[in-house]
Amino acid sequence: MYFDDLSVQHQAGALLQENAYYPYGLPIEPLSSYAAIKTANKALYQSKLLEEEMGLNWYYFDARYYDAQIGRFASMDPAMQFANDYNGMGGNPVMTVDPDGRVVWFAPILIGAAIGALTHTASHVIKNDGFSNWNWGNFGMSVLQGAVSGAASFGIGAGFQSLANAGHSIGTSWLAQAGAHALSSGTQSAAFGGSFLQGAASGAFGSLSGSGLKGLGVTGSGAAFLGGGLSGGFGSVLAGGDFFQGFAQGASVGLLNHWMHDNFDGGGRRKAESSDFDKWFNKLKAAATLTKNWLTGTGGDEYVFQNDAVANSFKNSRVVGQARDYWYNEVKAGRKSVSQGLTNFRGRKAWTGGNFGFKGLVAAGLDPMEQFVGSFSPSINSDGRSLTFTIKNTTSFRSLAYGIAPDWLRSTFRPGGNVTQIFIFKEPINLNRIR
Repeated sequence: MYFDDLSVQHQAGALLQENAYYPYGLPIEPLSSYAAIKTANKALYQSKLLEEEMGLNWYYFDARYYDAQIGRFASMDPAMQFANDYNGMGGNPVMTVDPDGRVVWFAPILIGAAIGALTHTASHVIKNDGFSNWNWGNFGMSVLQGAVSGAASFGIGAGFQSLANAGHSIGTSWLAQAGAHALSSGTQSAAFGGSFLQGAASGAFGSLSGSGLKGLGVTGSGAAFLGGGLSGGFGSVLAGGDFFQGFAQGASVGLLNHWMHDNFDGGGRRKAESSDFDKWFNKLKAAATLTKNWLTGTGGDEYVFQNDAVANSFKNSRVVGQARDYWYNEVKAGRKSVSQGLTNFRGRKAWTGGNFGFKGLVAAGLDPMEQFVGSFSPSINSDGRSLTFTIKNTTSFRSLAYGIAPDWLRSTFRPGGNVTQIFIFKEPINLNRIR
């Protein structure tokens, strides 16, 4: 058989709709887009229908309505699962989902089950007999034990965090947590037909690993998973048990107790002390989204980021620092009043407005947003109490090619057409710098 004339082509269709949300479901409008001539899809946050009649803007969760602006349901929880019957997703939208407005699905259970499935499968891949003695019943028991371990690990962490938030201290907290996890993991292991000692060793070593990594300033999820897993497996072997069972228990403790509770607050929001890598990665995602929308001609013609993580990423940039120093020096010298601002500051070093060049490329370093924006001229507005910084940038082929290529409006041709971003952030005036 011959297919001489066979030709396969793939042509990507136009993006009709793109939605981005804050944790509780409020849309992030600068990162959302809609095709102008298509009917918008109303199945949005958690695939729930958005009711917009009479300005209601509530999501229909089958059993009750949900208001994403305040993170609350309009009626009581039929299952009465939490202390507050109106809290959206139990007050923790990062860790839970609510498919029908009745019963919350707890993410640690799903993560723990996935860890159990992964480690059970890995044990067959690595061992000499491979999959020749695979047993679905044993696989199911590993998944179930992983789910129980995930819920227990997260629950122990939540208990210690609640005590800490209330100002209570239980001796040396890292040792108390290790003891709690040893008791919990040992009990689980015994309940599933294993050794109490093996489970206790896995839980304790996994917890101690999480505390140790935190003490060293290592806060990434991958480090918590691998550190807890390897420590748990090692503890299990020392107690005469199986490495992979210990790995699963230790990984659950490291990931679902220490990392989750160290990096998220009770409302499912990232804590300010989350790792520098996480902050950098979030800026990378924003820069990648803006670049993709510009190249493909999707999204809006203008994006405004105000007092959010993206806008705040410019606070420590080189040119903003120059503009800030210049304003304080002018006010201190009496050449400006404290209520006067600064318009289109052109910079003194590295990239002076419109000339990013090689020096700017090096000075911006690995910061994704600074590399995306390139040259810019910040403006400062002062009300006598705080400074508001505004950075306006236009993404175009001309700026990408350092002024030697043409640019065009999106009304002419959308892909690669000029797109504007405005970044606004606010900070209090440091009176010590002008006295």
